[in-house]
Amino acid sequence: MPDAHSLSPENHQQQLDDFIQKTTQLAENFLGYQTSQHVQFDPALYPLLNLNLLNLGDAYTEGNFRVNAKAQEQAVLDFYARHWNAPNPDTPNSAGSYWGYVTTMGSTEGNLFGLWNARDYLTGGTPWFAEAQHDAPARKQLPPVLLTSRETHYSVAKAAHILGIALPSSFSYRDAQEKRAPDFIGSDVTGAIAIDELVHWAELLFAQGHPLIFALNMGTTFKGGFDPIEKIVARLPQIFNDCSARNYWIHVDAAICGNTLPWIEQCQKSGDWPFELQAENFPHFDFRIPQVSSICASPYKWIGAPFPFGVYLTRGQFRLQPPVHPKYIGSPDSTFSGSRSGLACVHAWHYFATKTHAEHLLEVKALQTMVNYAYTELKKLEGRLWIDEKPFQVFAPNYLAPMICFTQPSKNIIDLFSLASEDTVQGTLSHIIILKQVTTTIIDRFVKHLKQEHHYE
Repeated sequence: MPDAHSLSPENHQQQLDDFIQKTTQLAENFLGYQTSQHVQFDPALYPLLNLNLLNLGDAYTEGNFRVNAKAQEQAVLDFYARHWNAPNPDTPNSAGSYWGYVTTMGSTEGNLFGLWNARDYLTGGTPWFAEAQHDAPARKQLPPVLLTSRETHYSVAKAAHILGIALPSSFSYRDAQEKRAPDFIGSDVTGAIAIDELVHWAELLFAQGHPLIFALNMGTTFKGGFDPIEKIVARLPQIFNDCSARNYWIHVDAAICGNTLPWIEQCQKSGDWPFELQAENFPHFDFRIPQVSSICASPYKWIGAPFPFGVYLTRGQFRLQPPVHPKYIGSPDSTFSGSRSGLACVHAWHYFATKTHAEHLLEVKALQTMVNYAYTELKKLEGRLWIDEKPFQVFAPNYLAPMICFTQPSKNIIDLFSLASEDTVQGTLSHIIILKQVTTTIIDRFVKHLKQEHHYE
């Protein structure tokens, strides 16, 4: 193949054709990451591809860059605000409701902005709305500390490093058994945060005088674990004894499951969820929990899009004054990325506007049906498939999350199906993530390759 880095027009068409063929083939086997390859970019939107549709500055201020899609951005935010039970969704961008924006990077940016907002709020940042300033109690004097699990997406640790947010290990604190505070909290076999360990260190750090930032997960990146937010709040009444969030902040990374759980909950409540799940076990995560301060998700991973983007929402009372108010753009510079894709907003707005309520419900049921099919087919390999003289194992998926973990296969399999791997207490595992592009045909092909590549009896 010619050098793909060449900018010469010679053989360019052949290089382009080869690239399209290669990536299309890889997409047909794509199983390992939280991104849907089922992308349907409606031809009705094609005229917008000839524009630089840019959302510059705050989502709720028109600004001077008028070739934008801020009306569509607000509609997308409203969609998520209602499904995440934000207070007073009819009056966005107010102290008693919600505020947010459509991010450029997906949940990585949502995590970064959430921790930035948390840090500045907990260290005395000025609320945007005057009425919120009156309600804010005096802040603690020591710096905030981040509490999150080792299963949390790597972007959270990166964000803490960028923002200078302390981890528990940043200090010389020891507990009664002389054990030093860790970098990150442990997790259980499902990938959920170890609640007893979290409570232990949260109590110690709060007693020392630190405000606390909790970065919790709805569907951890690898195992799909759900951090039990309601149980955490109930176990720490001395911290969560009011809803001001001045001495604490709960940020929820709901990258994939924030898109699906609201619909699954509706199915489950109506008795139309065809899979076993007890109501008391449903992983609630949204603004119905008064202590939840911010939530982010990655719609592109669920609906399918030719570009990444995310949604970040917080309670209006916690919106802060941005560092600068540039006259140049005619809008508060209140987002992390500043310049944001208006086309992403239009794509998401168009998708949600053209889907019926019934279609959303059917999508989540079809997803879980495919998860169950994949798990059943992989489970049949146990006791018959060997990988480097080790027995193949597959681990039951978490209810409501689309990840299935199993013994890491050969590099050929990893490359062909774009698999991710992690070192765990069960050994080195890989996983598949069931999203809209995954069919029974792809699962059957995957199983066939596992048999061909390894020793199968």
